[in-house]
Amino acid sequence: MSVSPVVPPNRSGRRAVARNRGGALGAAGVLAVGSAGALLAAFAGSAGAASTLTVDSNADGAATAANCTDGTPGNCTLRDAAAQANDGDTINFDAGITSINLTAGAVNLRAVQIIGTGSANLTVTTTGAAGAYDTFNLGGTGDVTISGITITKNRVTSTNDGNLTLDDVTITGSTGTNGGALFAYNRGDLDITGSTFADNAANYVGGAINANNSGTVTITGSIFTNNDAGTSGGAVYAYNEDIEVTDSTFTGNSAVDKGGGLRSTNNGAVTITRTTISDNSSVGGGGGLDIGVNGFAGGAVLIDSSTISGNISSASDGGGLYFRSVGGFTMLNSTVSGNSAYDGAGMELSDVEDVVIANSTIANNTGDANQGDGGALYFRGYLTGDVEILFTTISGNSSNSNTIKIFSLGEFSVGMTGVAISDNTTSAGSGILATDIVCENSASGTLTLNNSLVMGAITTPGLAGGGNLLGVSAKLGPLVNNGGATKTMAPLAGSPAVDSGPLTWTPFAGDGFDQRATPYLRFSGTSADMGAYEVQPEPEPTTTTTIGVDPVVPAFTG
Repeated sequence: MSVSPVVPPNRSGRRAVARNRGGALGAAGVLAVGSAGALLAAFAGSAGAASTLTVDSNADGAATAANCTDGTPGNCTLRDAAAQANDGDTINFDAGITSINLTAGAVNLRAVQIIGTGSANLTVTTTGAAGAYDTFNLGGTGDVTISGITITKNRVTSTNDGNLTLDDVTITGSTGTNGGALFAYNRGDLDITGSTFADNAANYVGGAINANNSGTVTITGSIFTNNDAGTSGGAVYAYNEDIEVTDSTFTGNSAVDKGGGLRSTNNGAVTITRTTISDNSSVGGGGGLDIGVNGFAGGAVLIDSSTISGNISSASDGGGLYFRSVGGFTMLNSTVSGNSAYDGAGMELSDVEDVVIANSTIANNTGDANQGDGGALYFRGYLTGDVEILFTTISGNSSNSNTIKIFSLGEFSVGMTGVAISDNTTSAGSGILATDIVCENSASGTLTLNNSLVMGAITTPGLAGGGNLLGVSAKLGPLVNNGGATKTMAPLAGSPAVDSGPLTWTPFAGDGFDQRATPYLRFSGTSADMGAYEVQPEPEPTTTTTIGVDPVVPAFTG
């Protein structure tokens, strides 16, 4: 990704205004020599144009700006180019420069474009200890782009007034107070594409990134691994902005407090698509993701076609996800599996607005064996909207007493359609079947269950609906790759969940496919199947396109 350089206002025009502030020039004082006037006019038109500087020396030392403009080959260092560059300028690198070892501290830059030869081809490091200073300290006014470079041992700090873009950037082995690899305190957007952040650490928040800007944080096709935060946000800590994460991986990151993978606070919306958040850990909650702040009205959260697996909240709640005071939560076509926590091993949602979980699998999560609630899901606090769980598989989860715990301080409305809740267990006795759904509240509330399978007991002040299968196993296979972006659990031969779902699609807020998405149709038999997986007609469809054959996809409403 590239960002067009911002051309600053014409500086010669500003100087002309300054020269005339002493009063109007008389006719005798007007420069009227034709050749000189033409020369000045040409200078005035070009002085503000952005320039490109090429680093052709890997040496370091005192900055000498003239080294980059004197025409001497092999004379322009990175520090020289930084001294010469103005807002909107571009610094690139000669192909022969493969590594630069900084010996004289941070490189201070204005709002410039730093274009390397590729993160696999160019490395900037230092002889000093990790975290001794920032590699790049970005200021100025305008947009900044860093691309095609690897930075080791020291981070990037941005306090400029524009947007910041990182494209094909690798930052490893760096440390900082906040933001081990990147501290972004700019007033625009932060855009990260095709980049890697590994083995970085922060004393406080944001093991890799601390984003404290007023725009949107966008992360695409990037990897965060083995980063560590002394408090929250093992990989990323974002404050007060929207976050969009797509096609990325967060794995092996850790936080002493909240959000082993990612921590987002205050009022930003969060969207996570086709992303894996796995094997991260925290102590204080949200082993994978921790979003929201108690008492604040947060933005909406969407998780789509993503995997949240193997995360740990070692001394608190929400092994995979922990959300509080968010303005609605939607999860589609996703798998939450193998996470562990005290309560809400799969996820815990506190004081949330409307919740929709559709075409998803919540499996093999483990709550505390002695007192833990909600091996799969735990809803607590004030549920200010509706909770809808649609065509979702909830299986193999364990806790002390229940699989889904709904503890509401006010009136609640929970609806489940086409759901398969099967083979969950409790540690209250050896291998004892769990109470699958427990609804507790201080006011009134209703659980509406339609065309769903629940193997365990149900405790609720009000139960409505019909067409359900109660007290039987769904007979599901293991959680494996059955096609699609995320793992699923296929019904085995003879499963009662097959063709036992609803006949109509009015309650289904889907796109006509099961969790695996196209081409796996949701409706392929006499009725839909219960759970996230739909058994397909023989032979099973593949993602290979057959020329000349157009599959017939039924139209669904709702």
